[in-house]
Amino acid sequence: MLRVKNVITCILCIAITICFVMGCGKNTSKQSRVIQVTNEEEFKTAIATAKPGAVIEVADGDYKFDDSPLHISLKATNEEPILIRAKNLGKARFTGEYAMLIEESSYITIEGFTFNNRALKNAVKDALPNQTYLESYRDPAPKWGSLVLLNSDHCRLTSLFIKMEEKEGFTPEMIEMLLPRTHWINLTGGEYNRVDHCWMKDKVNAGLFICIGTGEHHFRIDHNHFAGRPRGNGNGFEVIRLGTRGLSPLYGLIEYNLFENCDGEGEIVSVKSDVLIIRNNTFTGCRGSLVIRCANDVTVEYNFFLNPKHKKGVGGVRIHGNNNNIINNYFGDLTGRSILTYWGDFDNQPYYYDVHDRFFSYDRRAKAFAYPETGRAHLAFNTFAYCASFLHLGTYNKGKGYVLDKPPKDWTITNNLVVSTDKQFIRGEGESGFRWMGNIFWNPGDACVLGRELPEEAVRVVDPKLTKSDDGLWRISKDSPAVNSTGHRRWQHLLWENRKDMDGQERDINSELPRPAEWFVDVGADEYSDAPIINRPLTPGDVGPNSL
Repeated sequence: MLRVKNVITCILCIAITICFVMGCGKNTSKQSRVIQVTNEEEFKTAIATAKPGAVIEVADGDYKFDDSPLHISLKATNEEPILIRAKNLGKARFTGEYAMLIEESSYITIEGFTFNNRALKNAVKDALPNQTYLESYRDPAPKWGSLVLLNSDHCRLTSLFIKMEEKEGFTPEMIEMLLPRTHWINLTGGEYNRVDHCWMKDKVNAGLFICIGTGEHHFRIDHNHFAGRPRGNGNGFEVIRLGTRGLSPLYGLIEYNLFENCDGEGEIVSVKSDVLIIRNNTFTGCRGSLVIRCANDVTVEYNFFLNPKHKKGVGGVRIHGNNNNIINNYFGDLTGRSILTYWGDFDNQPYYYDVHDRFFSYDRRAKAFAYPETGRAHLAFNTFAYCASFLHLGTYNKGKGYVLDKPPKDWTITNNLVVSTDKQFIRGEGESGFRWMGNIFWNPGDACVLGRELPEEAVRVVDPKLTKSDDGLWRISKDSPAVNSTGHRRWQHLLWENRKDMDGQERDINSELPRPAEWFVDVGADEYSDAPIINRPLTPGDVGPNSL
């Protein structure tokens, strides 16, 4: 019996030893996958030889790629991704003529670098065939940008400091004259890519901080800080552009980003493709609007549009297209139009389907400046606090090459709280099929004119008794007529996912009621509550590389 026990003990010891050795071997293997980089040639070699699971760690210093961008074409997996990171956050810097082209890659993460390279001479050079192509098809140019992610899936750009060198106006190089619009980040042709916790500031040339290009789907842009976009001299000075008119649905998510003093043009964010959620972002002091330019099925919710310094021309949301939802947002002290649309000049978007490239494209034979007719918009449970205007529905307009003759139709406008310095609730003309319910309108210093013949059930002219909180936001007081006044069957227009208000507090819904059609909640984005405030306007400390 003793011999049997000794044999068993020996077998167990051997087994434990084998497991230990194998474990050590596995850890040693992982350690050996960390590739240290100290100069440009080592960087290129590490990229060329990297295998799934590798970590490429780049030492502090300046890395100059003057002849071509750092080209990355690597296939990794979800189980064994490839990480390319700065050893110390922000201290490995791209300072040359070119930045980075990530092409035909998967599961690659770029983390912690600073990009101070030149923005006007970039990955696009020699990538496109001729001058005619450049002039005729600028927007879809797939490699048009400095940090380019092309035909790649499940990749991530995170914790980057981006302030590229730009010169106002044209430079002598022909390529720069042909491409005055240069994007800092361009995502084209991929799926499930993410740009997060980045800091981007002081872009002066035309082009975008982030361009979502042809065929990019299921992306996420979150926790970024966009700051200091001075006024441009025309079109093409947006912060983010999402699609090019007529693409297939994006299925994208834009959330928890801070936009500060982004004054480039009238469109801060330009949405030009369908199916998108824009939520929990903060726009502060931005001279322009979030514009659903040519898109359907876009939801804008839980955002803060702020103008604490009362800068001129600071707006809210401009809407074009069908089935777009503006829900549970806060608009404060805006000096521009809070909600705006134009009359349209076509009622069906001119799509064609490219079988080979597998995406919908905009028909270039259509009118160059076409605006789709705006229908079935849903505007509900928003607060407009001391804004210069609430709603402008546009008018008939005829110009060179276009006739805007199709007014908006079939909107639903419910349970919005409006305190405006404009004495008129609605401006514009020609709408049809609109449904109004449960709104409150008040002008604290002048007579209130609705601009339409509407019953009290549609719009009540009454002081909502707002109080200014320590964070500068206006919220309803306990005795506000907005409390529990949405009324019979009005709850159905919330379209919320989690039944929360702008502060992240639960809406006061009595779930014990047998008929949910008779739930009562508060008008506007704020539900009166003593619960802690969870969701606030974002600050620089909440976003960017240092917020992780």
